[in-house]
Amino acid sequence: MKKNFRSTPEFITNRINAIDSDNIIIATIIKINKNQIDELKFKNLNLQLNNNQISFDEQYIPENTIGSFSRKNIDGYKIVYKDQEKIRKSFYLGERPYYGDWSKGSFSLYSTKEVYPSDDISPREASITTELLEETENDFMVKVSVDVILNRNDENFDEELFFAINLLQENIHSVNVFSSETTREEYLRTLSLTWDIFPPGERNDDLERIMRGSRNLTSEKIEQVQNKYDYLISLNPVEIISGLSGMRKYFGAKFSENLIVFENLNYGNAIYVLFENWVELSQMSRTEIQTRPSNEYIRIKHTANWSQNLEKIIAGNR
Repeated sequence: MKKNFRSTPEFITNRINAIDSDNIIIATIIKINKNQIDELKFKNLNLQLNNNQISFDEQYIPENTIGSFSRKNIDGYKIVYKDQEKIRKSFYLGERPYYGDWSKGSFSLYSTKEVYPSDDISPREASITTELLEETENDFMVKVSVDVILNRNDENFDEELFFAINLLQENIHSVNVFSSETTREEYLRTLSLTWDIFPPGERNDDLERIMRGSRNLTSEKIEQVQNKYDYLISLNPVEIISGLSGMRKYFGAKFSENLIVFENLNYGNAIYVLFENWVELSQMSRTEIQTRPSNEYIRIKHTANWSQNLEKIIAGNR
């Protein structure tokens, strides 16, 4: 899993473009099995399970040893503009005695040299907050977020967004963006028991997540999955959706709140395009979906023109 981003990833930009609100929060929703509490990847949350009750730090500032953005968050940092011409700058080197004798007094010693212009950035001291959204018999659904609200109209929005997503990614290894008006139910919807929904990330990580739990995958089938994934990613989805439970063989892509595309891991099956009621329909098997009214979904067979047909539908409904 990537620890830091060198630039704001495309899936974050796409998510923000799909959000109506100007106020954005950086958060991720994670499902933690009760047997996973002690796993290393959750150690930064200080999760503990006692008598089947979960406890955690509701708010904390990450230690500066976690990574570069956690360090910058506490210590601040300097931006050096090496694309600009050097300037002359004086540096204070301390006090010195006259003629080596402090009894005769002292003077301030400075050294002047040419350096690149720079800005000192103060520590943000942003906190990470944790909130338990729901508990089931075996799992905890937890929201982890950076304790800031960003307004996309602010002049420094891009800079603050980049910093916040890296701070969360560095500590939780997962990141997403939401409207500040997102409800608890909407957060939980991203953790459907039928579908594993996650933002596009590293190709190998995504493919491993999609194929996890699938049995008897030959090298030919793996290549087919890779090709289908690469094609869907080329269409710039907001999120990737991988089937669980009865929909294990399906994965797909979310292009907006009302446009979802499902693909089958077995080549030769059809693609399903779902619209406004996709949450309800996605809980169904493919045979159940086909009993629904035709205006609720589109089924595209893998004919010679299937990709062109799909792209027209996506372009017309974004």
